[in-house]
Amino acid sequence: MWLSVHVQRAIAVLVTALAIGFPLFRFLPQLYNWMTRRRLFYWYAQLKSLEASFDANSNDKQLAEKQAEIDRIEDAVSHIRFPVAFSDQVYNLRSHIEIVRRKIVSRTQTLGRAPAE
Repeated sequence: MWLSVHVQRAIAVLVTALAIGFPLFRFLPQLYNWMTRRRLFYWYAQLKSLEASFDANSNDKQLAEKQAEIDRIEDAVSHIRFPVAFSDQVYNLRSHIEIVRRKIVSRTQTLGRAPAE
C-alpha cells in the first residue's frame, strides 16, 4: 500500500525535525546553567563596580548613594529565584554583598557619621 505524497512529506519533515532537534535537547541543560550563571555574574559585576567606585575622598552624599546602591543590589538578588544547584553561589554572592556593605559602613563611620541602616 502506497502512502500519499502528503503523508510521505509529513514523515520526512518529522524525521528531519527529530534528527535536528534531538541533539539540541542535550544542550538545553547547559544553556539553562549558562543563563543562570550569567544572572549571577551580572550582580557580581554590579557589586564589583560599586566597590571599585570607592575613593578616599568620598563625602557623605556619595556614601549615602553607595548605601542606596548596595541596598538595591541586595534587594534585587533576594527576589531572584535560583535553582537549588546554585545555592552555594547565591550564598557567596550574598556574603560578598555583606562585605561591601561593611566597607561602606566603615567608611561612613570614618567620616564621623552614624551608619544609615
